[in-house]
Amino acid sequence: MYNSSASNARLTNCILWGNSDGSGTGETTQITNETSAITVTYSLIQSATVYTGTGNLNADLQFVGADDLRLRDISPAIDAGDNDAITVTFDLDGNPRRVDVPDVPDTGNGTAPIVDMGAYEASFYKTYLSLVRRSD
Repeated sequence: MYNSSASNARLTNCILWGNSDGSGTGETTQITNETSAITVTYSLIQSATVYTGTGNLNADLQFVGADDLRLRDISPAIDAGDNDAITVTFDLDGNPRRVDVPDVPDTGNGTAPIVDMGAYEASFYKTYLSLVRRSD
């Protein structure tokens, strides 16, 4: 993200990861800020350190794949966003924006279900089967 002068940007529930330039893929490649204000909260930013702001992460985000930006079931971005910043009710797949993943702790802001960081809401359901063996 390039934030030029005379603009005040605010990023919440965002993921900035895997962008590259001649210097690599670090924090300055993800966010370049000139003489303006930028506020980043409840976002996952690729960096050697956690980007300044409430609720930010820098852990491996665990996308499904390079061309599939949905979150894997082990992503730290699941249930880690800020419910107060939600402006849409559905994700890019048309699924509800707030879905609780029961096995994932809610680390974001608000009352469960907590929104995920990024453009897609994760929804994983475990199915348990009971096997009954018949004896003849």
